[in-house]
Amino acid sequence: MAIPRHTTPILQPGELRHDLNLSRERMARLVDVSAKTVERWEAQQALPANLRVRGQLADIQAVRDLGFEGY
Repeated sequence: MAIPRHTTPILQPGELRHDLNLSRERMARLVDVSAKTVERWEAQQALPANLRVRGQLADIQAVRDLGFEGY
């Protein structure tokens, strides 16, 4: 049985990072990229091109959304 993905658009990495109170370094470790890469995403206000990373950001956002629903 597949886990359903949420259908809300993925937040910008900077917004997601801010909502979760994560440093760039921590966010980078979560998605297996460098902190400089996270910084570039935020400066360009763009989503990463890599589909694996986009999927990971969507999963992180889903956890964030569940946390907001619970509190």
